[in-house]
Amino acid sequence: MTEAITYELRGPVAWLTIRRPEARNALNKAVREGLFAGFARFNQDSQAKVLVLTGEGDKAFCAGGDLVEMAETSLGVPPIDFVPQPGRNIAIDKPTIAAVNGIAYAGGFLLAQNCDLCIAADTARFAVTEVKVGRGSPWAAPLGWMIPPRVAMEILLTGDPISAQRAYELGLVNKVVAPSELTDAAQHLAERIASNAPLSVLAAKKTVRLVAEYPLSQAFVEAERIYEPVYLSDDAQEGPRAFSQKRTPNWSVGDLGDETDQLLSILVTLEEKEWELATPAPGWAIRDQVSHLAYFDQSAVRALLYPEYFKLDAAELLAIGDSFPDEIALRYCRIAPSELIQWLGDARAELIAEFSAVDERHRIPWYGPEMSVASAATARLMETWAHGQDIADALGVTREPTSRLRHIAHLGYATFAFSHQLRNLSVPQVPVRVELTAPDGSTWSYGPVDAKERVVGTALEFCLVVTQRRNVADTALKATGEAASRWMGIAQAYAGAAGQGRAPIGSFGEEQGHR
Repeated sequence: MTEAITYELRGPVAWLTIRRPEARNALNKAVREGLFAGFARFNQDSQAKVLVLTGEGDKAFCAGGDLVEMAETSLGVPPIDFVPQPGRNIAIDKPTIAAVNGIAYAGGFLLAQNCDLCIAADTARFAVTEVKVGRGSPWAAPLGWMIPPRVAMEILLTGDPISAQRAYELGLVNKVVAPSELTDAAQHLAERIASNAPLSVLAAKKTVRLVAEYPLSQAFVEAERIYEPVYLSDDAQEGPRAFSQKRTPNWSVGDLGDETDQLLSILVTLEEKEWELATPAPGWAIRDQVSHLAYFDQSAVRALLYPEYFKLDAAELLAIGDSFPDEIALRYCRIAPSELIQWLGDARAELIAEFSAVDERHRIPWYGPEMSVASAATARLMETWAHGQDIADALGVTREPTSRLRHIAHLGYATFAFSHQLRNLSVPQVPVRVELTAPDGSTWSYGPVDAKERVVGTALEFCLVVTQRRNVADTALKATGEAASRWMGIAQAYAGAAGQGRAPIGSFGEEQGHR
């Protein structure tokens, strides 16, 4: 972020504001870099469901590129990543809204065009002015799909501005309001979207542009593919469930339920002797991995419902020292496999039910710092996936990576400082960029786009490393720079004592790692 851009969370809505009113919020280097950083922060912010982009003051949303800067730098053909173009050079899965408070010319038109929705003050004006100053507007390629081609042609060839009302009539603007009502109108629209099922919202956003990329028959096929995970998710059951129970749906734990189902589908196929197979965690069999998950699911429910009781119980365990997870494993090592499956299923069902009944921002105590219910759900998903990986390794099976890895990847990136502080190491002051290939082939990115320190690879291998299920040497992750390389050697996405990590692939008995 830069001083020219601010990022503010208002409930589930992130507000990204350009703050150069003295220059009509023109896109100089500081603004462009701040926008990239702001969009990246929105991608990483699990609390933010919708983003609103606006400009400071009542004169300009954004007047476009800074012509003075362009003249000073003799700008030729702008590089593809010169200015953020959501959907082209930066991926933003969650919905975005442009709140246009004044002129939106050139690059300002670009930003408003590339947001998913647009609300404008009745004083706003829109124009693609590049023809008036000898510049180009290749970013306007989608305009002929968004509005009638002949109108798009007029806008591009004349460079003349159109009013907010005319933009509304053409479909470029969703709603026109008085300037004094713009902020409230944008917030209200964003909150309406944020209240809906996240997976359905993300799929709907992807669906809208299909007919611009495919023939109609193929667009239907792609839409079916996009929505299949929605139909199969817990959200698809939570909506009707909430309706029948006359309550507001809670969508925050759907992925946790899906991750649980995947693990249980493996466990129910095991023969009794397989529960005794050694896993990569020293001294732990498959049974211990399962009892660990069930026990701490119940702990999370106690932390929510009976925080004072939980604190007493947690203090007793912490007094044992860093080996207290081993103590838990020993307590339950004689439980029959069928009882372990029942325990995990019941404990997880109770956790999901209780977490769904409260505000996800509600904070609960834990064995380390307290955290929100949303963070606790993410942590339980991470633990389920990581311990499930140990079980899969013990069985010699390969699990198919899913989009649920996004929670773990985000957590892995967010714990950059924590991983250093846990080991009493100074936190590097240089930014690190992480670019991951997601299971569906898209890119998940974190950190400034121009950072020299980088980690690049697949989301699966990054998640394996930050949960200390693989040594980075056994992956194809590429770390560039001293800070990035050192981080990959100590990365730790889970709370507790500093893990020793996993040695390069060898026998389980030779490996060390987080339990």
